[in-house]
Amino acid sequence: MKVKLKKPLDVPAHVQAFIDRVVASDSLSEALADFAWVYDKGDFSHWVALFDHFEDWFDKHVKSRSELNLEFKAPDAGAAPEPFPVADCLAILRTTSVLLENTLNKHLYSSYDHLASLLASPYPEVVTATLQALLSFLKKTHHTSIRWHGHRDVNSRLMQLCQGWGGREEGLELAVFARDSDGAEGGDSELKQKLAKLVGQLHYEYFSEPRSGAAASGRPQPAQHIRMANLHTTDQTDLDVLKDLVSAHDVPMQHRFPLLAKIRLAKHSGMLEGRRYLVRVRLMAFCVLLQSNLPSADLQQLFTAEPELIADLVSLVQAERGVPQDVRALAVRSLAVQMSDRTRASGVVTAISSRANGGVLSMLLHRAIASLVEQVGAAERPAAAAGSLDSGSATGGGGDGGGCGGSTYTAEFVDSMLALVAAMVTSSQGCSALADAGVIGALLPLLRTRSGIHLGIVATSVKILESLIDYSPSAATMFRDLNGLHEMIERLTYEAGVPEGVGDAEGERTGGEAGDGGAEAGVDGMVTEGSESGGNAGGAPAGAAAADVGVFGGSAAATGAGAMPTPIAFCPPPLALPPMSAAQAAAAASSPLPEVPVPYQRKVLMKHLMRAVAISSYAPSSGASVRPHDADAQRLYRCLRVMFEHAEAFGGSLFALAASVVTDLIHHEPTSYRELDAAGLPRAFVDAIKAGVLPYGEAVVS
Repeated sequence: MKVKLKKPLDVPAHVQAFIDRVVASDSLSEALADFAWVYDKGDFSHWVALFDHFEDWFDKHVKSRSELNLEFKAPDAGAAPEPFPVADCLAILRTTSVLLENTLNKHLYSSYDHLASLLASPYPEVVTATLQALLSFLKKTHHTSIRWHGHRDVNSRLMQLCQGWGGREEGLELAVFARDSDGAEGGDSELKQKLAKLVGQLHYEYFSEPRSGAAASGRPQPAQHIRMANLHTTDQTDLDVLKDLVSAHDVPMQHRFPLLAKIRLAKHSGMLEGRRYLVRVRLMAFCVLLQSNLPSADLQQLFTAEPELIADLVSLVQAERGVPQDVRALAVRSLAVQMSDRTRASGVVTAISSRANGGVLSMLLHRAIASLVEQVGAAERPAAAAGSLDSGSATGGGGDGGGCGGSTYTAEFVDSMLALVAAMVTSSQGCSALADAGVIGALLPLLRTRSGIHLGIVATSVKILESLIDYSPSAATMFRDLNGLHEMIERLTYEAGVPEGVGDAEGERTGGEAGDGGAEAGVDGMVTEGSESGGNAGGAPAGAAAADVGVFGGSAAATGAGAMPTPIAFCPPPLALPPMSAAQAAAAASSPLPEVPVPYQRKVLMKHLMRAVAISSYAPSSGASVRPHDADAQRLYRCLRVMFEHAEAFGGSLFALAASVVTDLIHHEPTSYRELDAAGLPRAFVDAIKAGVLPYGEAVVS
C-alpha cells in the first residue's frame, strides 16, 4: 500500500536527487548497491517517493506471483514463468532496512502484505532480508520507537516460523542445531543420531474441511497425514514440493504455510548452513512476533509449546565455539524482547544472572565491550602513527574480524548485549541484577573511545548508566568511585568540540581586554568588534546596554562599558560515515549534502551525557550525588557556555538541556552563582535570549 501524506512536504534537494536517480534506473540492484546512511537526521516522509516506487515494484513482481501467496495455478500453455528478480528484491529489502533504522515517522510504512508474501519465498536470502526489514521497522532507536499491533497475515506466518522442532527432550536445542560439531570429540556422530529422525523426514497431520454431506451428517473428519522421506536429497525448491503436495492431497489454504515450514525443516536440516538458516529465521521471527503486541492467548500458546525456550536461548548465547556470532546476537535479542512480557521478565533475569549459568551476562558484557574497545584502539593507533616508521606494525591488533572463537566480538553483538541491558534496566529486579553484575565498570571504557563509528553504542551505554545511577544508590556510589562523572564530562567536552585549556575564567571573563574596536575572528565566521557581534545567532545584539553587562558579565569597571565576552571557539570532531554508493555519490555531485555543524548523532549522545551528569551530581533524589571536581566543573561550564553561544549549531534541545543544568546548579548550591558568573554562563544565556529564542518548544520553556 502506498503512503498517503496528509499534506505536501518539502523534500531536501540531496534526498530528491538520489530518489530521482533510483526511479530513473532500469536496474534497482545497481542503483541501490552499497546504499548507506550518510545523511543527518532522517524523516520517513522525505523518502515516501522511493517507498512508493518500491511498492510499484512489489505490485509487479510479488503480488502477481500467486505461488508466493500459496495459490498454485496452472501455467499458461507455452508461457514459461519469468525468473524472480532476486537481486532487485534483496536491494529493496536492504535499503528499506537502512531507511527504517535511521528515520522518524516510520509508522507510515505500510508494505506488510508484500513482506508476508516474501516469507514464503524459496530463496533463503530473501526470507532473512524480509525478516531483517521487519526487525529494523520495530527496532527502538535513540530517536524513535514504535508500537505496532502487527498485521494478520504477517503474524500468522511468523507464528509458524517460531515453532520448534522437538525441543530439549529430543536433544535438538538451538545450540546443538547451530553448532559446527566437526571439531568436537564424538559430537558429530551424536548430532547425526539426534538428527536421524528429522533430516529429510516430513510428517504433517491436519484435519481437512468437512464436505457438504459430512457436515450435514455431523460426522468428524478423519485426520489427514502427509509423509515424505529423503526430502533433503531433492532438487526441487520448497515451493515446488509444496505445490506437488497440495495437488496430491488437496491441502486447505490455512494449512499450506505450516506445511511449507515443515518442508523447510526437513529439507534444510541435513547441512550445517541449512540448520543455521533455520535457526536465524526462527529467532528473527520470534523477535518480530513478540514486538507485535499479540493477544495474550496467542503468546501463551507459543510459550506453552516451548517451556524451555529461555534456557535454550541462554545455552545458545553461551556457545563460544562453533556458533556464528550473528546467531548468538539474535539469541540475545530474543531474550531482550521477552523483557517486555511481565510474566517472562523474571525468568529471563534469573537465567542470565544466576551462578548456575556462570553469570553469562556479566562475563559476556565485559568481554564484548573490552573486545570492541580494543578494536577501536587498534584502528586508531595506525591513524595516529601515520607517517612514522612503525605505523605498519600498529595495524595488527584488530583481531580476526569477529570469528566464532569468542576472543573478538563484533559491534552487532555488543549492540545486542546493550539492548538486553537496556531492557533489564526498566525493572527493579533487572537493575539489581545489573548492579550485581558490575555493569557500570563494563560500560565506562566505552566513554573513552573516540571513534565516530560507534556513537549509537556509546549513547546507549550512557542512557543505561543514567537509569542505573538514578535508580540505585549503590550503583551511583560505584559510578562515583570509578570516576564516572569525570569520564562523562570529558566525553561531553570532546563531543562539544571545546578545546582543552581554552576558556579559563581568567582568560575568558571579558573580551574588553582584547583591544577596543579591534576585530577578532572566531570559529564559524564569528566576528567580535567592540560591543558588536556579527555572524553569531547566539550572540548579543549590537548596542547591548552597559547596565546589562554589569549585571550578567561582572561589574562595569571589570568588563568595560559595553564590552562583549569573546565567544569560545568550538570545533566538533568529524563524524565517521560509511562510504557513499555510486548512486549516492552521483546525486551528491549535483546536489551536495548540507554541512551540519553538529551532527544529529552527536546531539543525541550529548543529550544523554548532560542528563547523566545532572543526575549523578545535582539530582536531589540521588543520595550519592556529589559535585564534580573544580577542573571538571570548569570543563562543564565551558561546554554549557559554548551551547549558549552557538545555540543555532547545537539546536533547541541541547540549549534547553544546558539551561536546565545551569538551573540545577543554582538550585542545588546557590553559592555557585559566583563561579557561573565568572565562567560567563548567565551572560551567554541572556545574550542568546536577546538574539532570539530558537523556534523549539523546549528552548522556549527553558
